[in-house]
Amino acid sequence: MNRRTTLAKTAAYLAAAGAITTSLTACGSNHQTDPGASRAAAQNPATGGAPDPTATGSALKSLLPAGSDLASGVTVTDAADSGSDWTTPDALAAPRLAGADCAALPQITADEASGDYRASHAKETITVHNTPIAQLVLAGTNHGDAQRQIDEVKALADRCRTFSAPNSDGTSVGGTVTATALPGLGDEALDVRVTATGPNAAAYQQPELILVRVGDKLAVVSDNYPSQDNGSALKAAEVLAARLTGQPV
Repeated sequence: MNRRTTLAKTAAYLAAAGAITTSLTACGSNHQTDPGASRAAAQNPATGGAPDPTATGSALKSLLPAGSDLASGVTVTDAADSGSDWTTPDALAAPRLAGADCAALPQITADEASGDYRASHAKETITVHNTPIAQLVLAGTNHGDAQRQIDEVKALADRCRTFSAPNSDGTSVGGTVTATALPGLGDEALDVRVTATGPNAAAYQQPELILVRVGDKLAVVSDNYPSQDNGSALKAAEVLAARLTGQPV
């Protein structure tokens, strides 16, 4: 498991911990989408690999916070998107999380938790004073695959309710995992929390992962420090899900 950084224990981190939410809300209505286009896409789902025009990587990228949206000390790093590319069902690689070891959970990112079934994506990392605190991913999927992605993550969490993971010094660190539905968020939402156990539990990151399905799209947030940022992961997921539906937030 990953040890917490020194920054995570300082007042400077606590003051900046709301950066996930701040970065998403600062730009206000600049990230509106066309709700009519979203409704049309929902009524006429893409077939034959043709992408929903609101679900391409380029379109999803426009819904993520940009550098100009961020507060002082907060930056976007590792930004990437799939452009206009769309992966058809037959071109998807074999799912990796289906057979993943439980040791993958303490370090799982939004990118990894959305990677098996997505046809398009846009992603970025929110960094505070050079320390990565969260990753945001928006993804488009072929029909039904957003549901499959959430089911896959839930199955991993369910079979890894208790686990042990190797420490950097070769010793083993114990942990528990919970996966809780979040009613009322998107069409479906799942909150996965990893908790370290043992005498030195507080020394390790105990991440939170939230997946929200909006039709055949996904909003995914992974937060490295959920106990110290006042629910920012959930707030960020709510904002991203609203943007996927065209709401002006």
